[in-house]
Amino acid sequence: MFSELACATWPAVADARYAGPWDRRTSAPLLVIGQTYDPATPYSMATHLTAELGNARLLTIDGFGHCSQASVCAAKAREKYLLTRQLPDPGARCGQDTAPF
Repeated sequence: MFSELACATWPAVADARYAGPWDRRTSAPLLVIGQTYDPATPYSMATHLTAELGNARLLTIDGFGHCSQASVCAAKAREKYLLTRQLPDPGARCGQDTAPF
């Protein structure tokens, strides 16, 4: 459930960090995934990020928690995007498969 903790052990590479600008068109559209009740990154941040990026689409997960870990629908959309660059339909929403508690 805490698979993202592995990132804490990655070596820091200061010169590899991208500091913007964030509104440039990319060669491929970007997929942003936001959860409606995420305590760490509020849903409003996902909507603002999607608008700020030059070429992005938002996939909404109606649920609680962080990082879309409890949604098979979102996992499938993310996998499809990474393998084929195909985005979900505009306004696409996924449910949450397990409750956080």
